[in-house]
Amino acid sequence: MRRLLFAALAVTTLAAFAAAADDAPSPDSVAAEYLGVLVDDGMGATGRFFDPESLGGLKEVFVALLEIEAKQGQSQLREAMFGSNASLESVTDMKPTAFYSGVMRFIEVQMEQANVTFSGGVVLGTVFENPKLAHVVARMNLSTGDDSVSSIDIISMNEMDGRWVLLLNSEVEQMAKMIQAQLAAQP
Repeated sequence: MRRLLFAALAVTTLAAFAAAADDAPSPDSVAAEYLGVLVDDGMGATGRFFDPESLGGLKEVFVALLEIEAKQGQSQLREAMFGSNASLESVTDMKPTAFYSGVMRFIEVQMEQANVTFSGGVVLGTVFENPKLAHVVARMNLSTGDDSVSSIDIISMNEMDGRWVLLLNSEVEQMAKMIQAQLAAQP
């Protein structure tokens, strides 16, 4: 009788874990939600989807850039990203997610000035590199006035603490390093 009770308890426990795993958002669903927020609320609202460590690394690169700017007696980039009241100290003390939002809002303004907006995105599928690393293939749509441009993008994701988080695209970091090099070359 005890064995039967133990077996029933074990099966119930395993079934509960399996049901909980099925309820966890998949990389596809997280990417679809991210794309929805990107289109509806803008790039500045997407920080919560990213790996906090990646955002910390992005912040380090941009803070170094802002420090170079400050040494040159300038503040245009810092003010464009975080407002005219933002000091270098206040920006340095920001949490990585808030810092990311400021950088992305700055990029959005540049896109708006060029009349470019995200007009949609569709998840096409996911490729798992391993159980904790997935690459979501998505079609992104950009509008440029009356025209629309579509591209295929890869959204890489890590599973952390039971949830899927996006990894930063290396292009953003490379862009920051290029700006940093340009500022460093100025007298």
